[in-house]
Amino acid sequence: MKGFVDQIFELAHLESGQVTVTKEKFPLADLLYDMVDKFSIAAKRKGIEIQVELDDEGLQVHTDIGKLERILTNLIENAIRH
Repeated sequence: MKGFVDQIFELAHLESGQVTVTKEKFPLADLLYDMVDKFSIAAKRKGIEIQVELDDEGLQVHTDIGKLERILTNLIENAIRH
C-alpha cells in the first residue's frame, strides 16, 4: 500500500513539474540482469520466462537509473500479473 501511495505522490509531482532527474552513465545490461533476478521467481510461478538478449553487453545509457528501474518494474509487474 505504501508503494502505491508513493507512486500517487510521485505522479502528482510529475504533473506539477517538481520531479528532479539525476542522470548518470551506467551499463544497461547490469540493470536488465538485476530486473531478471528480481522478477524471475514471480514469473516462473506464472509459467513465464524472462531473459535478456542484447547485441551489445557494454551498451552505456545516460539517464536516471532509479526512475528507469521504476518504469521497468511497473512494466514487468503488469506483464506478469496480466
